Amino acid sequence: MKLTTRMNAIEDELHMLLQLSGGKETPRIKELMAEYKGEVKKLEAEDKYWELKGNDDDMGCSYWCPECGFQTPEEAFWSSDFKEFNPLPSCPKCNTKLKA
Repeated sequence: MKLTTRMNAIEDELHMLLQLSGGKETPRIKELMAEYKGEVKKLEAEDKYWELKGNDDDMGCSYWCPECGFQTPEEAFWSSDFKEFNPLPSCPKCNTKLKA
């Protein structure tokens, strides 16, 4: 999962507070943990889409997973006669559910 800027800031503050408190849980640490969990839920709820990008080595394109960077040729999303578009429902590498 890609972390948001806010999640990175929360992690930094948590790290600092845990060091200062000697590892004891404080009200602020509890508050930050709850906020972090909320950010994770927001990310999980967002729709994710295959990204169509050009290839460096030829004139074709590939679909890329935005989570792990897995790529598959554009042709893999089409029927053999190129009449039906059949996108993969999830990334074969990281299992992220994706839309096209």
